[in-house]
Amino acid sequence: MDETWTRQCNENVSSSDDDDERPLSNTSRSGADGSSDASSSLRSGCPVRTIVWPFTCRWLSCRTVLSLLAMSGFFNVYALRANLSVALVAMLNDTKNNSWRFDWRSDSSVKGVVLGSFFYGYITTQILGGWLSQRYGGKHVFGFGVLATALLSLFSPLAVNISVWLLVALRIAEGIFEGVTFPAMHSLLGRWAPPMERSILVGITYSGPYLGTVISVMLSGVLSDTLGWPSVFYVFGIVAVVWWLFWILLVYDSPNSHPCITTKEKHYIEKSLATSNKLPAVSLKKLWLRILVSGPAWAIAIGHVCNNFGLYTLLTSLPTFFQGVYGFDIKSNGLVSSLPYLGLWIMTPLSGRVADILRAKGILSTTNTRRLFNSLGFATAGLFLALTGYSRTRNEAVLFVCLSVSCSGFAQAGFAVNHLDVAPRYAGVLMSFSNTLATIPGIVGPTLAEGIAHSDNDSTMLREEWRAVFFLLSCTYFFGAIAYVVLVSGEKQSWADRHQTKRNDYEFHELNSEQRQPHSALSTVA
Repeated sequence: MDETWTRQCNENVSSSDDDDERPLSNTSRSGADGSSDASSSLRSGCPVRTIVWPFTCRWLSCRTVLSLLAMSGFFNVYALRANLSVALVAMLNDTKNNSWRFDWRSDSSVKGVVLGSFFYGYITTQILGGWLSQRYGGKHVFGFGVLATALLSLFSPLAVNISVWLLVALRIAEGIFEGVTFPAMHSLLGRWAPPMERSILVGITYSGPYLGTVISVMLSGVLSDTLGWPSVFYVFGIVAVVWWLFWILLVYDSPNSHPCITTKEKHYIEKSLATSNKLPAVSLKKLWLRILVSGPAWAIAIGHVCNNFGLYTLLTSLPTFFQGVYGFDIKSNGLVSSLPYLGLWIMTPLSGRVADILRAKGILSTTNTRRLFNSLGFATAGLFLALTGYSRTRNEAVLFVCLSVSCSGFAQAGFAVNHLDVAPRYAGVLMSFSNTLATIPGIVGPTLAEGIAHSDNDSTMLREEWRAVFFLLSCTYFFGAIAYVVLVSGEKQSWADRHQTKRNDYEFHELNSEQRQPHSALSTVA
């Protein structure tokens, strides 16, 4: 079977172009070493590989297959993260099966802990994920993170039936495993994405989280209404497990280890990455000290934190708001709660493209471009959230929330891509700094919202309490806009040019920032 797979791969690419820089499509396997690359690497006669790879070898390059599977992986990551917000509403209203009801439905503080518990674990493994990926490879770290999260999700209904605190422990464990996924993917893309294709490959990959949020929130309402809320965890958990089977069989850590990559594609990728991959190991001790006293680094971190405070709070609390204040049924609730993230999915790449045009034509400097788009995103998001608190009808509330979340996508061309301007060689390190801090809102936001808006038996008071929640989120956005305007810089910082070659501290084989992330608004969605 190994010989069959090798022969099929060779036959499928025999008629390809000789252009070794043909973007995204496959490249030809010319030369005497073409088939030997595959035959020497084929160690498994797996039927899935044998069937799938001849097809993909004909139509898609290996790096495109990686980005598509990575996108679907992040789809699962965010589906497993976001489904609880809708399922929780269904749990609290479940009267058909008493065995699934719980006695803490009226305790808002407990509900806040349940919604925020995922982030208790998520914050702990950001830096660990990068270290594990360097040591063991991004493929297995990313795959295991998604698989473990999926398996734990399958046990969520059982955990709820036993104890709410067991559910909290389960969600913390899910956060721990999911926390390694973004650093692992940076590691993989650093080995696979050629310089001229980073924007499109990373753009494809990181569109998965937004799409996962939209589909998860939407389908969770339908599943809860038709099959019962436990089906939410079963369906998305099973889908993620099936995805993992394809991921582990069809993805490889590097072009050199791929058994079915063409010689031309492999040489093209390795040649384009050769210089940066030979950079020496770097000690991060002094680098971290310089980051901690850098104004532009704190501008990014503050922007990241304020942005996530709004998005995470809305992600976990919108279903509760729409059900409690406007009485949406569970099916409509899921659909309405997903709409804002559909707008964000569209707005994010659009704003990044416009920002790049302004910079390329010299209309605005990099610093002023980042300042403009971050201010525009945060100011409009804050304004529409404040209006949400004063909405008089459900249609007004839906409209203002959709506008707020969608317009926050402008900020993705501000703080979110600013890591690459400030420290291009150390964008990954700077990302771990800002993303670790930006996970804190996932812990605080849901708990705070549930603590403020808790008057379930008084609709007038409940509306006033949600108005206070939206006003708080609005103020956070405006604070982030002002702080970012004052501290931001679009220029590379002097400390970003310095590096040590000592090997006695934590070592990090730094990849060029151009390999890790493109100048695209899709580069940071953790």
